[in-house]
Amino acid sequence: MGAVTKTSVKKPLFYTVKQGDTLWNISQKYQGLSIEKIKQLNPTLKGTNLVTGQKIRVG
Repeated sequence: MGAVTKTSVKKPLFYTVKQGDTLWNISQKYQGLSIEKIKQLNPTLKGTNLVTGQKIRVG
């Protein structure tokens, strides 16, 4: 019998937007996360408009 190997599936990580948040300050909270990466992970984001309570993917 062959060996069984586990593959780790990374679950998406989400952040809930707080009043006054910007893409820049959210990117600073997560090492290696850029504004461009946030936009890539959240294709429905329009420009830099964020809404308090909105959940965005950060990983």
